[in-house]
Amino acid sequence: MTPSALAFAKASIATGLSLPVSGNALVSVNDPDKPRILPIARELRELGFKLFSTVGTHQALASGGIDSVVVSKQAGAPEGFLLDLINQRVLDLLINTPVHYGSAWEEGRWRAAAVARNLPLITTIAGAQAAVQAIRAMKGQRSER
Repeated sequence: MTPSALAFAKASIATGLSLPVSGNALVSVNDPDKPRILPIARELRELGFKLFSTVGTHQALASGGIDSVVVSKQAGAPEGFLLDLINQRVLDLLINTPVHYGSAWEEGRWRAAAVARNLPLITTIAGAQAAVQAIRAMKGQRSER
């Protein structure tokens, strides 16, 4: 276990937000972050996580050969409403980098719901990288990167 991965895992636990070592992870990132999320998402899949993503991120993941389940930002969509998945505790980890325009108010609702349910929420690519390293370390697996 690398010292930085262990430190991140311990810091998460100390804040009351234990990182999951398995389960369902949302990956929904802004356009500039889409290329940088691919190795992180790939590693989450390698660690056994089932990925959920919004349409734009889903397309980016698919172009990188990474499977994910599409979820909608809007209520009533056939693929499932993201806020419902958070409220029903279907998701165990959320990675969502801010958009800062347009539908950003919707993202604020997701984040508020995640915080209210004590779900780990990562809002930067650097944080997502650190979280994945910490999860890998907690599982006792070596990174192949």
